[in-house]
Amino acid sequence: MLVVILTIAYAIVAVVFSLFRGWYAVTILVTGGAKLTYRSERKLVPPDKWHHWSWWAHEVFINFAGSMIGWATAYYLICQGKIEGLSDAFLLLVAIAGIFGFLPWLLYKSTLK
Repeated sequence: MLVVILTIAYAIVAVVFSLFRGWYAVTILVTGGAKLTYRSERKLVPPDKWHHWSWWAHEVFINFAGSMIGWATAYYLICQGKIEGLSDAFLLLVAIAGIFGFLPWLLYKSTLK
């Protein structure tokens, strides 16, 4: 019973933090000044510099999915109980990058595309 409760708690934490990462990743990782984030800040930027709604939907989804992949990979490693070999070390890096929000950026900047 305790395992089920801990699994549900882990899933809730993963979803909440992934939603947070998906919604705020653009603010945290992207804004370099020219294009600000939300409607409340639009008055600071000329209308021709606003992002289209599809860009926002894409960014939120990609960052949410990257974070969920990280949390799911971490769950797999926790359930496995040990890290052995290069494949598990790679999965650990995927988990860390996903949880901290860098997985989409790493995939975009890598030579995988």
